[in-house]
Amino acid sequence: MEEIILHAARKSLKIKKTKFRNKINNVCNKKWFDKECRLTRHSVRKLANQKHCNPLNVEIRNEYHIALKIYKNTLNRKKEIFHKKKLEELETISENEPNSFWKLLKNMSDELEDLSTCEPDVTANSWLTHFESLHAKHTMLGTEQQHTLNQLEKLEEEIANKFLDEAISENEIINAARKLKNNKSAYSDKK
Repeated sequence: MEEIILHAARKSLKIKKTKFRNKINNVCNKKWFDKECRLTRHSVRKLANQKHCNPLNVEIRNEYHIALKIYKNTLNRKKEIFHKKKLEELETISENEPNSFWKLLKNMSDELEDLSTCEPDVTANSWLTHFESLHAKHTMLGTEQQHTLNQLEKLEEEIANKFLDEAISENEIINAARKLKNNKSAYSDKK
């Protein structure tokens, strides 16, 4: 009887161990990942789905493992070819053109370039000059537009609430603090 209770307690109080998964590297973002890699990955995923539907089917499991092995070999081969090609380029360029050598060396990573980290081709100043030149063509304003512009400039100069621009004095802060109640919110929820 005691063994049954202990066995049930061990089963019910089983502490789950958290499994740490390795970070999955997204292979699709590599420069060497081409159409052949994409097609082999597609076939592996197709077989993986079939394997999950029929986990007891030995033929599908064997096909999946063979396809997975082919896929991994394809990825390794493509990666190796890419790096060999880059090294050959570096060797040929290092002798002839030192400037392009350093540019190529900077771009040696496998990753495809992320557009958010790249510097834009157009600078901010060129944008500004472009749009200023677009609006510079309309220098001839009618009397109505000129009158509207003058009114807007006057409104910008006249500040309605000048007391908001003044510095807050110590007395104002002390008076506001006195009005607050202890253990109460400073904002009223009432409408």
